Amino acid sequence: MEATGGAGIDSHIGNYSILNNLPMAPSDKVRFRTAWVEHMAFDDRLIITVGKIGLTDYFDNNGIANNETGQFLAGAFVNSAVLGAPSNGPGMRVHAKLSDKITVGVGYGSGDTDADNIFDHGFGIVEMDFKQKTGELEGNYRFYGSLDGALPVAGGIKTSEKNAVGAGVSIDQQVTDQLTLFGRCGWHDDEAYVTHFAWSAGFQYAGLIPQRKDDLVGLGFGQVLINDVAAQEKLLEAYYKVKVSDQMMISPHFQYLINPLGDKSVENIFVTSLRAQLIF
Repeated sequence: MEATGGAGIDSHIGNYSILNNLPMAPSDKVRFRTAWVEHMAFDDRLIITVGKIGLTDYFDNNGIANNETGQFLAGAFVNSAVLGAPSNGPGMRVHAKLSDKITVGVGYGSGDTDADNIFDHGFGIVEMDFKQKTGELEGNYRFYGSLDGALPVAGGIKTSEKNAVGAGVSIDQQVTDQLTLFGRCGWHDDEAYVTHFAWSAGFQYAGLIPQRKDDLVGLGFGQVLINDVAAQEKLLEAYYKVKVSDQMMISPHFQYLINPLGDKSVENIFVTSLRAQLIF
């Protein structure tokens, strides 16, 4: 379950990068975030999940840039800014582990939860994941293609009813025991959206201070390419995650948004945030 309150900073600052990827609501709201049934077979090599799900829990993942509750806050570093997956709703996913290194996944989510038929205006995605290990250093390489049939929404990035295609890559690679790099890029049909391409890259470093080996430093930079504008939106985010105890982490975040919505006439924006994470 999930409880939120307040529209959040993105209601005050127009942007495509989503400065705070935690879902917000103008008023206090409690809801079921996910509710699903899952079946595993063939020694867990086949996994099927059906119910109310979020496709981004299973696709376009990343080891160090995929979780707004413990890593980067900005949506552009949690998933591709042009992925276009619907919010949590009716859907399913199937993942098949073909070998120790290769996994294939297929997912579907309803793009219109108000429709009479959940198969109207849906979003489909297919992904292939490769795991590469050199000694103790692990790398993950993910490649996906998508088909988005969602209807356009006022103020949204989709402008056409057409079934629009997209594709993307998500990579995380350990370089040392302490340093992990990440990179993403994505594309979708520029005839159906306000945006057409996005990329991001950065790193996470553990134990910058020798006496605090469990603390994490993260840095990410990304760009969203917008149709028919001279400037492109860019975002820089840095954070330092302090492990206070096994149950509590605190992290200050610093974001610098350049050319919001691709408009050079708008001032660049500096945002500071503080996140506390409690596990129990």
